[in-house]
This record gives sequence, structure tokens and C-alpha cells, in this order.
Amino acid sequence: MDISGSTKQTGFFGLADGKIDKKNRVQIPAVFRKKLPDDDQGVMLMRGRDPEVDYLEVWTAERWNAFYARAEEMLGQDDFRELLVGYLNHSTPCNLDKQDRLVVPPAFKKMGGISETSGLVWVGAGMWFELWTEENYALRDGETRRKAFTVLRSHPDLFKF
Repeated sequence: MDISGSTKQTGFFGLADGKIDKKNRVQIPAVFRKKLPDDDQGVMLMRGRDPEVDYLEVWTAERWNAFYARAEEMLGQDDFRELLVGYLNHSTPCNLDKQDRLVVPPAFKKMGGISETSGLVWVGAGMWFELWTEENYALRDGETRRKAFTVLRSHPDLFKF
């Protein structure tokens, strides 16, 4: 990962507030937008992988295609089918408009638990970024941080340089 300030870093990191308008458009925060490729391939919008909470994931087309190919290659036919039906089929390609807004299809708005009155939180997750309602993010944040620090405590060598 390049943290030198380059606009094309290898991952998405950070948090930003957001909102959805009456036309189901959400502005992608500049911190994420500047890291998107300039190739006009759009993004892949998908239901979040955690089945216990509603949120959405946004992947670049390049990362999505690589993940799909890797899953198809690594998994047996039965496991790939389960992944396809239970996770990958809850995705749709999306293009950004001229103002770099993402139009959230109604089915995905529902999958993400998003309403017109929802406050939203954009969350960088490395290879992708996520769109949460403020309510769901607040419910999950404490647990997520505890799990992260458990991982850090069990791998103290991560901080040895």
C-alpha cells in the first residue's frame, strides 16, 4: 500500500458521512473517488457479505473480476455455486454519473437498509468500500474494533520493523 499521498493507492481506507437523495443517488466521497480507476468500467455494487447486518459493498470492476475468477478457480463446483447463489448474485454493475454519484437500485437500497432519511457512513475496507446506515454502523463498530484488536494482540510482530 502506498501512503505517500498518491491518488491511486492500492486500497480504500477511512470514513466519510453521506446521504441519499430522492433519486437514490449517493455521492462517493473524494477520498474513495480519487482512488477509482480512470477507465470508466464503473463499479460493482453488492450486498454486504455479513448476513447479520444490512450494508452494501462497492468494488472496482477490476477487483471484482479478479475475485470472481479466483473464486471460480479455487472453489469446487458445489462451493462455487453456493457462493454464486448466496453472495455473488446479490451484485450489480453500476456506472457513476458525471458528478461521480452512484445510483443505488431500489432492491439494493432495501438490502442495505437505506431510506431517504438515513444518515450514511462510507467505510474503507481495503480492496473495496462499504456503505452503511449510521444506525447499523454504530451497532457494528464496537464489535468490529474489538475483533480487530484481538487480531493485533495475537500478532504482536506486526509492529516490529
